[in-house]
Amino acid sequence: MDKKQKIHQNITVYHTNLRNIGLYFTLSLGIITLSANNVIKDPIVNLILNIIGIIFLYISYKLTFELDKIKEGITDSLLNISKIIKNVMLLLLIIMIYSLFIRTG
Repeated sequence: MDKKQKIHQNITVYHTNLRNIGLYFTLSLGIITLSANNVIKDPIVNLILNIIGIIFLYISYKLTFELDKIKEGITDSLLNISKIIKNVMLLLLIIMIYSLFIRTG
C-alpha cells in the first residue's frame, strides 16, 4: 500500500469513527432525556434507561481515543475537534454519573 492509499484509508477510518461517536452520543442523550422527563413512569425503568444512556456515552468517549491513534493525513483542525470532543464527553460522563447518584440517593 502506497502513502496516498494509506492517507486515504486513515481519513476514511477517522471520519467513520467520528460518525460513530456522534451516533452513540446522540443515542445517549436521547435515552437520558427520555428518562429525565419521566416519559415512562416506572422509576426502575428510568434508572435502567439512565444506566444505558451512560453506557452509550462511555462507548462514545472510548471511541474518541481511537481518533488519537490516527494522525497521518488528518488536518490540525480535525485533530483539535477530536480533543474538544474528548473533553466534552469526559465532562458529560462525570455530570451524568454524579446526577445519577444524586437522583438515586
